[in-house]
Amino acid sequence: MKIEITIDSKKLRNLNDYVEVRQVENGRVTNFQMALDDLLSVFSYASENMSESPMLPRNCIKHTVTTSGINVYIEVPKQIWTIEYSNNKINVGFPRLIFRYCLQEEKLKENCTYSVSLDRIVAVKGKRKLTPTTPIFNFPYSHVDDSGRVCMGGTTLPDIGCISELESMHSLFFNSPFSSDYGSKTTTKEPLWKLLMEDFNNKEFNEDILLPLDDTFYSFFSLGKNDK
Repeated sequence: MKIEITIDSKKLRNLNDYVEVRQVENGRVTNFQMALDDLLSVFSYASENMSESPMLPRNCIKHTVTTSGINVYIEVPKQIWTIEYSNNKINVGFPRLIFRYCLQEEKLKENCTYSVSLDRIVAVKGKRKLTPTTPIFNFPYSHVDDSGRVCMGGTTLPDIGCISELESMHSLFFNSPFSSDYGSKTTTKEPLWKLLMEDFNNKEFNEDILLPLDDTFYSFFSLGKNDK
């Protein structure tokens, strides 16, 4: 296969502008356009052990490919979720969250390509679009330790056939029974039972009490190598 890339310096003003690509394979010619930023990402993947996508829209913020697997970052909006705590179903307010899933690519069974684990969860404030320098905060309830690592007890995530299936995977986290493991993590230092049963029972979460991790999105997750 032969690929020819034409870059018009007069038209190219930023990384979002397009370049002309001509692909020749077995005598067949295909012409198409590709954003310069995406083209650089392809070259980075081919020459290094890790390739990072640019920031992605909607709930899939970003994904990285490393020698150990694929990491996918999903944004979960601030809202009230129904959870199980002390054998009771309750509605609890949660802050805006970032979930990091770790995927291993392998032939598992028919129609399943990836094994999935939910690696980390952190919280963020506000409604602005996430950027590399967005400050991050502790997940305020149980299931998650003070470094963002997730423990869901005996609950495991199913294997998937494509990365897009992660879009609603967070519902399995909220459906797993909440114990007291790791306790609560807020600036008020209120016990977990009070946060769940009183403070935010059927109430929107007050993000003013989020406990800072003193780090930013990219720095915390060691991202940004190919986003310069």
